[in-house]
Amino acid sequence: MEIATAGILIIGDEILNGEVAESNAFYMCCNLRQLGVKVARITVIGDDVEEIASHVMDFSKKFNYVITTGGIGPTHDDVTYQGVAKAFQVPLVCNENLLKYWDKIYSKTGWNLDKSAWKRMATIPGNAKVTFFQSNKNSEGDYTVIVSNIFILPGVPSIVKRVFLPLAKECITSNNVFYSTIIYLNRSEEQVMPYLNPVVEKYDKKVAFGSYPIFSNRIYHAKITVESPVRETFQGALSDLKSSIPQEWQVNNLEVAAENLQKAINSFLFISQSIEILDECFKRYQFSNIAVAFNGGKDCTALLHLVYAYCRFRSIDVSSKKLQCIYFRSNDVFQELENFVEETVKRYDINLLTIDGEIKTGLDQALKENPQWEAILMGTRQSDPFSSCLQAFQMTDVTWPRVMRVNPMLHWSYEDVWFFLRYLNVPYCSLYDDGYTSLGHGSTTKKNPDLQYLENGVVKYYPAFKLKYGDSERNGRK
Repeated sequence: MEIATAGILIIGDEILNGEVAESNAFYMCCNLRQLGVKVARITVIGDDVEEIASHVMDFSKKFNYVITTGGIGPTHDDVTYQGVAKAFQVPLVCNENLLKYWDKIYSKTGWNLDKSAWKRMATIPGNAKVTFFQSNKNSEGDYTVIVSNIFILPGVPSIVKRVFLPLAKECITSNNVFYSTIIYLNRSEEQVMPYLNPVVEKYDKKVAFGSYPIFSNRIYHAKITVESPVRETFQGALSDLKSSIPQEWQVNNLEVAAENLQKAINSFLFISQSIEILDECFKRYQFSNIAVAFNGGKDCTALLHLVYAYCRFRSIDVSSKKLQCIYFRSNDVFQELENFVEETVKRYDINLLTIDGEIKTGLDQALKENPQWEAILMGTRQSDPFSSCLQAFQMTDVTWPRVMRVNPMLHWSYEDVWFFLRYLNVPYCSLYDDGYTSLGHGSTTKKNPDLQYLENGVVKYYPAFKLKYGDSERNGRK
C-alpha cells in the first residue's frame, strides 16, 4: 500500500531570526501521523517570493499534501500568496468572498483601519479554492486557501490549532494506518544495541525502529520506537523486542505518565482544559472522596489514564492510596472487554468495585457501600446521547442517588479521544482495532460499517481511530 506523504513549509523571517519559536510543525506532524500521513520533509524558509515559489513547486511534485504556514497577513513581508502564485504562474486576484469575510471581522473591532489591509489578505492566487468552515461554535468561522495540493495556513499557532483538524478531515485522505509505541529503558542506548539489532534485522523494511539516547531523565536513559502499518507485524516485532531486552531494563510506561502528560498539556488545548477541571475537582474533594467510572470503553480508558497521570503530575500518591473505580457491568458484555478490564486493574493497580445490573440501582448500592464518595469522574462527552447540556460539575438528578458527576472530557471530540490514547501510548480494548467504534451489548453491537473496505474480495475493517467523522461512532450499535 502506497503511503500518503506530506511536506511542511514554515515561512517567516522571524523563525529564521530566532524571534519566534516554531511550534506549528510539531502540532501538524502529530495530527498527520494519526491520520495515516507520513511527513516526509519540513523546511523553514524566509519571506522571499522566489524562494517560496521554488519550494512550493518542488514540494507539490514530491508529496501528496503540502502545508504552508505563515506569510498571509496584511503587511509588506507577507508574501506567501505571491510566492504560490508565481510557482503556478497565475495572477493574484482579490477574492470577493474573502473581502467580505475580513470586512465583517474588522468592522466589529471598531478600529479605524485602511481597508487596503484586509484587501491584501483577500488577494490570493487566481487558481485558488477558498474553503470556509466553522472550527468551533464560538468563532466567526474560518477558511483555508487551497491551490492544487497546497494548503496555505496562517503562522499564528492558536489559529493553526483551531483550523488544521477541520481542514484535514475534509481534505486529507489516507487509508494507511500506523501502529506504534515507545519502549522506555533504564539503560544506555549503547547497552541496548546488542538486543535491538537482531530484531531490526528480522523485521527489515517491515517495521520502523527508532533509537534515541536520553541524557537528562532520572527514570529512563534511552527509548525505542516501534512502528508498522500492519497490526500483526507490529505486535510480533514488539513482542520479540520486549522478550529480547532484559525485563528489569524496561521501564513501565506508567512511570513516565506524568512526564508525557506535561508535554501534552503544553501542546494540546483540549487536554489543558481537562486539567483545569481536574484541578478544581481535587480542590473541592479529597482523594478518598473521589471515584472514577470505568467500564473498559475508549472514553473511560482515556479518563482513567488522564486521572492517573494527573495524580502523578500533581504528586498525589496513587501507590499506597489506590484510585477508587466503579464498573457498572451489564449482563451482556464482550469477553474481550472483560479481559481488558481485568488487565487494566492490574496495570494501574486500582481498586475496582464491580456492580452488576442497572446503573441507577447499582449507584445506590455503590454509595451505600462507599458513603465517603462525594464525586464520580465520568468519561462523558457532549456528543454522547442526552449529554449536550451537561456541565463540568453536575449533580445527579433529584430522582437519582445524590453524587457530583465530574466531566473533564465533555469538550473532547471522538478524534480527541483517539489522539490522546495513541499519542500517550495508552493500551485500549482490542475490539477497537477490529472495527468497533462504540461498545454496547455484546450480542447486538456490530462493527461500524463506515470502517468497512474490501481487500482482494474479502471484507475487512479499519481500526476505530480511522473513522473520518466522529458523529457516526455509534453506527453498528443498537
